[in-house]
Amino acid sequence: MKIRKEILKLKPYETSKLSGEINLDQNESPFPIPENIKQEIFERFNALELNRYPDENSIELKRTIAEYTGAKHAFLMTSATTALWICLKLLGIDRGDEVIVSDFSFPARSRPFSKVEAEARVWPF
Repeated sequence: MKIRKEILKLKPYETSKLSGEINLDQNESPFPIPENIKQEIFERFNALELNRYPDENSIELKRTIAEYTGAKHAFLMTSATTALWICLKLLGIDRGDEVIVSDFSFPARSRPFSKVEAEARVWPF
């Protein structure tokens, strides 16, 4: 695989490691949320009719997704990590296999690979 030189020179974004409690470069605000806004959020949230599991097997959701995508079946996963693990199993990735993964990814990216005993090789895309 040939990767352009300018891509290889890119450095991933990193937040600085400061000793203070507030790190503005990490999308952290030093100001508290005003009480009136907190109260309005609380009131709006409490007014919602929430039911997390109206269809505990998500049959309708899976049917709708399959129909929308044109697939025979749809499967719901609890996380991207679980979805990656299932993909690795379906692809036959197993002990000793090596898989190239992006260095710009989510922190738990190596977890699915360790579950199938494959090795994730981090590559700077």
